[in-house]
Amino acid sequence: MEKFLARRISACLKEINDASHGFLGNKDWTSSINEHLRNIGQNEFKYAVAHPGHYGWMFDVAWLDYENFEERILSRLVLAVESEWQTDVKNLRIDLNKLLVSKAFLSVLIFQSRATADVDHYLELFEKSIKSINPPYNGSILFAAYNYTSKEFDFHFWDGRQISELSHQPA
Repeated sequence: MEKFLARRISACLKEINDASHGFLGNKDWTSSINEHLRNIGQNEFKYAVAHPGHYGWMFDVAWLDYENFEERILSRLVLAVESEWQTDVKNLRIDLNKLLVSKAFLSVLIFQSRATADVDHYLELFEKSIKSINPPYNGSILFAAYNYTSKEFDFHFWDGRQISELSHQPA
């Protein structure tokens, strides 16, 4: 299920990129991504959706599965999304750390890079962060790297053990 959801989100990000013909700028890009992911969560999967300023959530987008919505009894955090357009490792790790403590069914970190070599470097640093958390992090994370040179996304997936490229074909 995690990979199915990761593939749906990666397809959404590709659609946004194709429709906009590349990076729009931090604010417009983030707004577009958040709007699309909120719509998918609400309309396709029927989850309550929260974002900053809406129910006080700390993630860019969160999909919430409530046992009882009126009493705000949360059953699980289905999706936690963070997007960081600064390319410095410190800001990227801050957003990753928020995701690591979220206990979401699937976490998504969207970031940008200049080249594939940058993405590989970031992924090595992310894996080090993931493996250093205690207790061990067993959740799933979709890493969506926007390469602003090629104007395309690269997708990688942490499956609870390792990071690998996300295949778009069901396993």
